Amino acid sequence: MPSKADDLIAALDIGSSKIACAIAQPLSDRTYRIVGMGVCGSVGVREGVVVEINPLVDAIRQTVEEAEKSADVNISRVAAGISGTHIMSDNVHMTVVTRRGEIEQSDVDEIFRNVQQTSLPPSMRYLQVLAEEYAIDFKWGYHRPVGMDGNRLDAKLHVITAQTSPCQNIGKAIRRSGLELIESRLNFNPLSSASAVLTQEEKNLGVILIDLGAELTEVAVYYGNAVQYTAVFPGGGESLTNEISIKTQLSKIDAENLKVSMGHVRFDPHCDKNDSYDLPSYAGFAHEHNRVLTRQALSGIIDMKLRDILEAIYNRLRDKNLRHLISYGVVLTGGGAQLKGIERLVREVFSGYMAGGYINVRIGYPIIEYETNIFYSPNKFSTETLPEKLAGVSSPEYATLFGYLADETARYYGGGGAPRKKGGLTTVKNMLKSWFTGNF
Repeated sequence: MPSKADDLIAALDIGSSKIACAIAQPLSDRTYRIVGMGVCGSVGVREGVVVEINPLVDAIRQTVEEAEKSADVNISRVAAGISGTHIMSDNVHMTVVTRRGEIEQSDVDEIFRNVQQTSLPPSMRYLQVLAEEYAIDFKWGYHRPVGMDGNRLDAKLHVITAQTSPCQNIGKAIRRSGLELIESRLNFNPLSSASAVLTQEEKNLGVILIDLGAELTEVAVYYGNAVQYTAVFPGGGESLTNEISIKTQLSKIDAENLKVSMGHVRFDPHCDKNDSYDLPSYAGFAHEHNRVLTRQALSGIIDMKLRDILEAIYNRLRDKNLRHLISYGVVLTGGGAQLKGIERLVREVFSGYMAGGYINVRIGYPIIEYETNIFYSPNKFSTETLPEKLAGVSSPEYATLFGYLADETARYYGGGGAPRKKGGLTTVKNMLKSWFTGNF
């Protein structure tokens, strides 16, 4: 019989196409060993929102049982997150006057408390509040102000809010499956993905993270090691499959298989443009002639739909005047990032961000050592100079899942090199936790 393991952490990624659960043993700050994993198809979720709770509960149980069996443990708590176009974000400015001429933890707490007291529509809830930067006596550039001398503390905060009912339904599905959310907290998915695939240098120089999921595309912009902007856009890999299905009169299963096996975002100049594929027919439907689809035509279908998503992101970021923050480039992750040739299209769409017309684009892979199943922080190795034993990396479709574990490992170690004691959360984290207690 499997036994409970208090020194392990577990994460659950509830997506629109799949549900994945991973169990890990923390090793050091943001590094862990995966000891169990389970994956199954998702049901009851559309664009990140629960639409049928009972089938979803069954799918969660199946996924978790698979992970527990592979790890030979039972888990009772998981880290999980949420996404959806109902999630909104904004940057706000808060100020407090210090009492003793020195910045204390209570001053920082007051700033976060003031955000909490800002009224929201009844249907909305706070999801995450992140400090971008602090100023002491009007001098900006501080990230850890506690203990510094000063009479006034200002803060730029990134505030993420979500509709209440989708959050409650995700929490309810998890509880009905026999689990609890760690600290009653839901993470915002693109920030977790960033923890798995972005380096500190990228976050500091300025980078756009684009997580291409099945039905949603999530965006996070980092600069100065802080989140500057987040958003969720409709559309993803499933949109491409649907477009192929419509244009070719194929079933969704056949269209998905065609996309995965033969799809190329930008037509590969090394391929013969007249290469073609015989298309199957729907059962019961006859065609006068054999139907074929050229490789070039398939690339055109994929290119057009994906370009719509990318241009919507580009236009939004341009309207938000974020161009000057992007010095590194774009990191793509999520299942959709596995499409062949996607980097070329992204570079083409986003080239206007750079004066020279060229922008860095790479695929964000969580780094997992095959032999030991150890996850390594993206800061540990250059993506161009991975040691040979780390040459194999996990699929970008698991970036969010492994990001949950990276964040929980960091909390487990309290940001340092040793495990934190139980109850050792900071006041701010405890305060944020209280916002969610009872909501899920």
